[in-house]
Amino acid sequence: MSSEIVRVFEALGSRFEVTAEFDTYNIVRSEQARKADGITARYTNAARQCQADFEHIVKSALEAFSSLVKNRINSALEVASVGFIELQRCQNEILPRIGKRLIFKYTKNELISVDDVASHIKLDAAKYFSGFMNELQQIDDRKQNYFVSQEYKRLTRRDPAFGGIGFGVSGIAGVAAGTLAASAGLGILHSIGEMVGQGISDAIASKDTANSVTNGKQALYKAFGDMADQVGTFCIHALEEEMNAELDSLDMKPFMELSEERISEIKAKSENYDKAYRQGDITPEKYAAHIFTMIKDTPHNLTLYYNLYKAASDANAAADKETIIKLTKYLGLEGHMERWLTSSTSAVLTTPEQIPTT
Repeated sequence: MSSEIVRVFEALGSRFEVTAEFDTYNIVRSEQARKADGITARYTNAARQCQADFEHIVKSALEAFSSLVKNRINSALEVASVGFIELQRCQNEILPRIGKRLIFKYTKNELISVDDVASHIKLDAAKYFSGFMNELQQIDDRKQNYFVSQEYKRLTRRDPAFGGIGFGVSGIAGVAAGTLAASAGLGILHSIGEMVGQGISDAIASKDTANSVTNGKQALYKAFGDMADQVGTFCIHALEEEMNAELDSLDMKPFMELSEERISEIKAKSENYDKAYRQGDITPEKYAAHIFTMIKDTPHNLTLYYNLYKAASDANAAADKETIIKLTKYLGLEGHMERWLTSSTSAVLTTPEQIPTT
C-alpha cells in the first residue's frame, strides 16, 4: 500500500510520483514547512529592520570618528595619542553599545551587555597599522618613534581574546537558515563601507601631511570599519541563532535518512549539472530530469524548485511553471516560492546563494 502511486507532478518531460507513504508523511511535513516559512519570514523582516537601524546608528558614530580624525590628527604622534585611544573607545564602548541596543531590540536576549558585545570585537592592530609603524622607522625622531611604538604595543596588548563569532549552529541551521543576512539581502556594511571609503578619500585630500600621517588616518578608518562590520555580523548571528532554535523546535524529519556517501554523491552530481546548465551544455529538459531525481531524495529542498522553475522559464513552458507552483504548494513551500518570485524579475530569475531548506 505504501508504494501505491496516489499523485503525479510532471514538468519538462519528467515526473515526481507521490506514493501513499510519502503523501501520509507530507500531511505533517507540509504544515511544518509552512510554520518554518512563517518563522524565516519574520526573522528576515527583523533582519532588514535591524540593518536599517544599524546603518543609521553606525553612520552617526562614524561621522563623530571622522570629525576627530580630520580635525585632531595632524602628526604621527597624534595618530597614536589621539587615534589609537579613540579606536579603543570605539572597540570597548561605542560600537558595543550599538550592538547591545540592537540585540536587545530585535532579539529575546534580555541580559545582553556592552561587555558581551565587546568580547566579540577584535581590533586587529597588526593588520591595519604595521605599514604605518614601518614608515615611522624611516623618521629620524627617536622620541616620537619611541612614543608611537609604545602606544602601538599597548594597542596590540589590549586586543581581546577572539576566536571568531561562533554560535554552534546545528541541525536545521545549516540548511534552513542559510545565513539570515543572505535571506534578508544584507551586505551588512555596504553603505558603511562606502562611508569609510569616503573618509579615507577625505583624509588623503586634506591639508598637506606626511605620508605616514595619511596612512595612519587611512588605517584608523579601515580598523573602525572592520570593527563595525564585526558588530553587524554579531547582531545578525544573534537573530539567526534565535531563528534556528525556533526552526529546530519544529522537529522536522526528512522523508528518508541518507548516508554520508549518498549525500556526497548528490552534491557532486548536482554541482556538475548546475554548472553544465549555466554554461548551456545541457537542455532545460535534461536539467529538469536531473532535478526530479534529486526531488526523490530530498523533496523539501527549496533549491530544487527554484532551479526547476528557472528551467521551465528558460523553456517558455507556462504550463510546467504552473505545475511546479502546485508542487511547492503541495509540499508547503509556497510561501518561500512566492517571495522568491516577487523579488525576482520576469526576465532574470536568480537563485539565492544560500537557500533555506525546510
